[in-house]
Amino acid sequence: MIETAEKGPPQNGRAKRICEARVESRLSDAQIADKIGVARTSVLNWQVRGSINLDNLRDFADMMGVSFHWLAFGEGPKTITPFILNELRTAFPSAEWSTEHAELLRVVFQKTNDGTLDEDYLRNFNNVIEGLTYPAFQRATEPTEEMINSAARAAPYLNRDAVRDVVSAALKR
Repeated sequence: MIETAEKGPPQNGRAKRICEARVESRLSDAQIADKIGVARTSVLNWQVRGSINLDNLRDFADMMGVSFHWLAFGEGPKTITPFILNELRTAFPSAEWSTEHAELLRVVFQKTNDGTLDEDYLRNFNNVIEGLTYPAFQRATEPTEEMINSAARAAPYLNRDAVRDVVSAALKR
């Protein structure tokens, strides 16, 4: 059983889910309190009593990358991964999205939201992704409309010709 050192075991289902999400996030009570803007004792009390206002519960759910509905009521999927998967399939219907793709994006969202994925980590993460995807780009010799559209969404400050040039240059590396 998950137990908070200072206050004892969770007293109800919501408190257990709050504890579970906090433990899985590996964030301290102090980190959560600072990010949400509450006292550390509030975070401790959430984990024991499960009594938390809706705004803080939404912020906590977002920070933990879990479903608000699961956290509040214990119903539905625990993570927001199914929602993200549906959004990906709607936004990019020509791609074959899997649960793993959605989970990767959920974790990136969670870690960005909780402050553990900062600019330096994101730069390194981007380098890793570029290295892993290099073989796929090697197979392409000319940019596809899908590549250009994706790059245009990632760099909305560039005009379409500039985006095409950047993607073409990346393929020629």
